[in-house]
Amino acid sequence: MIIHIVPRIHFEQIKGSCIEDDYKSKYRIISIKGKGEDYPFTGDHPNVLKLNFDDITTEAIAKEHDLILFNYVHANQIMEFINKPSDLPIFVHCTAGVCRSGAVGEFLNDYLNRYKMTEATHMDWIHNINEWAEKIIPNVHVKSVLYGYLREVGY
Repeated sequence: MIIHIVPRIHFEQIKGSCIEDDYKSKYRIISIKGKGEDYPFTGDHPNVLKLNFDDITTEAIAKEHDLILFNYVHANQIMEFINKPSDLPIFVHCTAGVCRSGAVGEFLNDYLNRYKMTEATHMDWIHNINEWAEKIIPNVHVKSVLYGYLREVGY
């Protein structure tokens, strides 16, 4: 499964256009926004999962700054979304396309391309197509919650 990690601007540039509709029909998209941001899409679509959480790693930071910490509810939404039958490639975006989307993308790569697949010939590796970032810096809390959720629920 091909997984693209991109910054928010990737979708802001096509918002409201026929290209946006094309993306929604050809890809599954996990759209991550934080406090004070809007989703870079018009309307809702079954191929778009909209998540709201901030790029933070502790509950203390969340409480102090009135932010949303990634949790099992978000993990469940991701797992339900990606486990729907589909061969469509996946795009994951957050503001910069580095930390939150990087963590989700790395997890999805492990889950879809290693955990669920049995033949090496079916593996596609994660694609980070950020123009200005040579590698992602995944949010450690997001990854920890996703792997913890997987261990606990056992998809």
